[in-house]
Amino acid sequence: AAQLADDFCCTTDDVLGPEPVFSVLEMREGQRRYSSAGDAFKAAVAGDKLLIAAAPDMLAWCRERYANGNPAWFMEMDTLRELDARLAQDGLYIASAHPFFLPERPVTPVTDGWDIRWYEVEAIEQFRGDKRFPQSFAFNPFSPDELGVSASVNGEIVAMAGASRDSQRMWQIGVDVRPDMRGKGLGSTVVSLLKNEVMLRGRLPFYGTAMSHIASQRTALR
Repeated sequence: AAQLADDFCCTTDDVLGPEPVFSVLEMREGQRRYSSAGDAFKAAVAGDKLLIAAAPDMLAWCRERYANGNPAWFMEMDTLRELDARLAQDGLYIASAHPFFLPERPVTPVTDGWDIRWYEVEAIEQFRGDKRFPQSFAFNPFSPDELGVSASVNGEIVAMAGASRDSQRMWQIGVDVRPDMRGKGLGSTVVSLLKNEVMLRGRLPFYGTAMSHIASQRTALR
């Protein structure tokens, strides 16, 4: 809730309260951001809560249309098309829409048969430009890679998960599994290991994926 308050330029009480949040978007210390320019518009549905941060004119338009709607249906295509058309008037467009997962309970992964290895910041650098792990390590200066874990067989890495520091509170997890090794539970194993370690380090791990990436969503749920 505190992270969403920073991201959406409001207070923690606003996030936890019963009413939707419509806030003027501004740069704030502690926000998650993924480019030097920052975001021009952002919206999220957290539980049954709608949060929108935007410029004042856009904010008024959103409040009129979405303040009394059911947030559960906010990401339906009819709404996204309408929203995208309005953003186009300001020279903007919807860049992405993702589901994000948070840990709900401890999971003890089974690692028998896999050689597990950990990578701190300095060791992660060896994977820069390695096309095997594009989801694990982004090498983005605005969300630096902090920690990685791999599973190997016969000395060859077959799965990798990495965590990026998207804010001081929250680290995002990404995962790559070698194509011929998918379906064996390797993805959920390294993600669970990394999730547990991130939490031990006092950060909240989260996992983002695509609306249509069902295999990735299953990994997150496991």
